[in-house]
Amino acid sequence: MKYYLINKVNEINIEVLKQYINDLNFKVHLKLPAWSVDSVRFLLKEFSSSERKSLVLHSYYELALELGLSGIHINSWYKEFDNVLLNKIRTSNLSISKSCHSLQELQDGESFDYLVFSPVFSSISKENYHPKVSESKLTETLKKVSTPVVALGGVTPDNYSKLSELGFKGAMLSGFIWDAKNLKEVA
Repeated sequence: MKYYLINKVNEINIEVLKQYINDLNFKVHLKLPAWSVDSVRFLLKEFSSSERKSLVLHSYYELALELGLSGIHINSWYKEFDNVLLNKIRTSNLSISKSCHSLQELQDGESFDYLVFSPVFSSISKENYHPKVSESKLTETLKKVSTPVVALGGVTPDNYSKLSELGFKGAMLSGFIWDAKNLKEVA
C-alpha cells in the first residue's frame, strides 16, 4: 500500500512534511487555495529537488512542471485549468490524480493515474463528514475500477488492513497525522 499525507488546508509545517517525505517515504499533497502563486513557489523552494519529487499540488499546476514536483491533483473546487498545461503535464512524468466523492466518479476516473476517494470512514478533522456508501458497494466498485484508488477520511494505521480488504491501493492521512504525537504513531 502507498501512503500519502495531505496538509491542513492553507497550513504548512515544512519540517514535519520533510520528516514524512524523508523518513517514511510519503507522497505529500499540498492544498493551498488561499495562497498566491508566488507564496507557493517560495514554499516549494524550501524543499530539496529530491523532496519535491514527493510533492503533489492542488493548485498552480504550472509550478509542478517548473519545479519538478511529483504531480498535480484536481479537486472539485478547482474548476479552471488550462488544457494546454494539462497536456504538457500528461506528456511529462508527473502524475495526475483526482478527488472522488461518489461511486460514479470512481467509475469515470479511468484517465487519471490515481483517484482519492473520501470519506471512507468518519473524518477525524471534519465534523459531520461520514461515509455515504456501504462498504459492500464500495468494494464491488473498487473491483471494477482499474485506476488505483487511495482512501481518505478517517484513515489511521489501525485501519490500513481494512483498506486493503476493501480494495484500496493507498491510504491518505490527514486528521490523524496532525493529531499524532510523533512519527512512530504513523509508521
